[in-house]
Amino acid sequence: MIGIGVKDVSSRLINAYFQSRLGFSKEETILLRNEYSRSYGLIVEGLVSNYQVDPLEFNSMVDDALPLDSLIKPNPELRQLLEEIGKGKFRL
Repeated sequence: MIGIGVKDVSSRLINAYFQSRLGFSKEETILLRNEYSRSYGLIVEGLVSNYQVDPLEFNSMVDDALPLDSLIKPNPELRQLLEEIGKGKFRL
């Protein structure tokens, strides 16, 4: 999965859910994804409202299926930068 990010893989998993679990065509999938994102804020909200999709099943087949260990790598420089933010501002 070199060069593929979390958003790309997530998009593929969402498309697969629409097509394999709900029987939508590629074109229908694109239209509904866009509509539900715009109208509901979250695609899963549109699926629950319109197709009584189990949100836990959707989550397990999309979000929980993301191979995060292969997509997100440690970044020591970013970690150090984030740890430095706000240091010294609060005292306990």
